[in-house]
Amino acid sequence: MYRKPQNLGFKQTEIVGIIKIVKQFEQLMQDGGNVQDRDLFMKEMDNLISQNQFGQAEVQLTKYIEKNEADSDAFKKRSNLYLKNGKYIQALHDIEKAMLLDSSMPCCKSSYEHYQIKKGLMRMSNDI
Repeated sequence: MYRKPQNLGFKQTEIVGIIKIVKQFEQLMQDGGNVQDRDLFMKEMDNLISQNQFGQAEVQLTKYIEKNEADSDAFKKRSNLYLKNGKYIQALHDIEKAMLLDSSMPCCKSSYEHYQIKKGLMRMSNDI
């Protein structure tokens, strides 16, 4: 016997809104993965960096950041990678972005101060 689904007291516009949120969540999970995938990815990046595979780590982090523009940890990690490669300007931009995304990270603040000092020294030596 077929039973018509009950409305449960929701208005049509509320139902449409709920469906939209569910679809956005499904898309987010497809695009960004989940927390376990992110943690595994970050561990893989740490391994690449520890093996001095900076080029490969930079490419993968950049692709990740393009899909996850609000991940301050990824910007911080890429900033440290840029610093190891001597790309001081890019490192400074990434640490500034990380601070904008999450200014509560104490390591961002200390890293930012470090980069500001480097930036000043580079200007004094006319490297910029």
